[in-house]
Parts: sequence; structure tokens; C-alpha cells
Amino acid sequence: MLEFLVRPEFVTGVASGLAVAGLLWFGRYGVGWVLSRAQAALRRERSVSGVWVAHYAKGGQALTEKVTLRQFGRWVWGSIENHNVDDSTRVFTVRGTVRHNVLVATYELPSSREEIDRGAFTLVVNLKGNKMLGEFSWIDGDADGVTCGRYEWRRVPRRR
Repeated sequence: MLEFLVRPEFVTGVASGLAVAGLLWFGRYGVGWVLSRAQAALRRERSVSGVWVAHYAKGGQALTEKVTLRQFGRWVWGSIENHNVDDSTRVFTVRGTVRHNVLVATYELPSSREEIDRGAFTLVVNLKGNKMLGEFSWIDGDADGVTCGRYEWRRVPRRR
């Protein structure tokens, strides 16, 4: 009467059923638990997502750029709109990370093979999260060399 309990097919079927049930449970509850813990860890970094106005000097002239950033955890990406004196606009791509409220990133012109303007910057986010100060360096095609200087970003308030 209990002979079917010792048959290999029965044992394999029960083991398979338990494995599938365990996978379904983990998919339903375990993944959510892991993701909620990961999100909590990721939220410890200050958010730099949003629109910023960057201030810097080049050749003794005060200039500004519009910066748009997106962030997932520590990873940051976006664009910098650089408006030149001749009314032309160049859009740089930005990629970087935020750790301990310090943004470290690189930027470059994605579509230009003629221009070599590309660079990097390191900025410290203030306590309120509305300002970042730091330094930049880039390969300047006009000056034919590495240029560096002070970089100050101010967050553009979100409209409600």
C-alpha cells in the first residue's frame, strides 16, 4: 500500500514540487525583501537628480551651463548644455557616481570626432542638497591642453 512512496518517480515529483514552491515563494516575497533592503542602502546617498546651473570661468569670462542629471543609487548620468559666445550649443554626456556625497564624473561630446573637448569633475554636495562645489579639468581644443578650474553648481528649484 505504501509502495508508491519509495518509487523514484514519486520522490522526484515531490522534490520538484517543493523546489518550484520555494522559487515561487522567493519570487513573490524574497525578491521584494532583497530589493527593499537594496533601496534602503541606496537612499543613503544624497540625490543629485534634477536640473542644475553650473558656474565656471574660462579665459577670465564667467560662464554658465545647464546640467540635467538622473540618478539610480550611486550611478549618475545626464547632460550638460554648453552655450557658447557665438550662440552655438554643445551637449555633453555625463556619467559618474555619488559616494559619501561626492559626485565624481566624466563628460564628453558624444557625436563629435573633430572636437576633443572632454573632461572630468569632482563636486561635494552641501547639506541642503541644493549646491555643489568642486573642481573640473578638461582637454580644451581651443587652448590645445588641459585646463582646470573651480566649478559651482546650484540646483534649479522644482516647480510644484
